[in-house]
This record gives sequence, C-alpha cells and structure tokens, in this order.
Amino acid sequence: MSMSATIALSSTKVAVNQKLTATLTISNSGATNVSVTSVQPITNYTGGPQEPVGCALGDVPTGPGYPQIVVASGTLAVPFDVVFFYQSTGVAGGGSGTYDIGALIQTSDGSVFKPTAATATVTNLAGI
Repeated sequence: MSMSATIALSSTKVAVNQKLTATLTISNSGATNVSVTSVQPITNYTGGPQEPVGCALGDVPTGPGYPQIVVASGTLAVPFDVVFFYQSTGVAGGGSGTYDIGALIQTSDGSVFKPTAATATVTNLAGI
C-alpha cells in the first residue's frame, strides 16, 4: 500500500481563543481499501521540538462504531478543530507566533505516517 496525507487550514492567521479547522486528507494509491485505525493531531512551535503547546486539539473518531475507510485509489477527508490559548512571543497580550499543525496517522495495512505540517500564525485579539 502507498498511503499519504495532506493537511489544510481554514485560515493561516488566527487570534488567541479563536477556532481554526484543520482538514486532514488521507490518500490511498493501493488496490485495496484501508481502514484508518488512529489519528493523533499534533502541534508544535514552528521549527521547535515536538512538544505540546497551549492549545486544544479536536479528536478524529476511529475504531469500532466510527469506521474511517480510505477506498482503493481514493481519499478520505477528516476535519479537526484547533484552538490556541496564547501566542508564543511578546509580553502577555502582545506579539504573535507561528505553530505547525499536523497529525500522526496509523492504518490497518501497518502504515504510520504524517503529512507535511501546515503553519498558522497566532496573534493576540487585537492582531487580527
């Protein structure tokens, strides 16, 4: 199987506490259907280490009762929400920061992969 993914954002600039929707598109270039067994949304400071940052990440339901199947030679688009609680630079209430948003994906064929991260700039409420 050849599995891959891309991620797109509803906006590349967002204010603190404003919802952003990320759409993960998982592609299957193989000849058989593949189930998505796990999707773990992830964020980190752009260029920084992989670590949790001050945000809330939505869930992508998988498993029993939530079949997520990528058909042969097809794609599956799944959205999840992201809300950042602070920007990464400047004094409290000032500045802005950039964050990478991505996901770690596992599928029933044994594939484990990530899309190239999408980048969002987070500003204080007055910066939008």
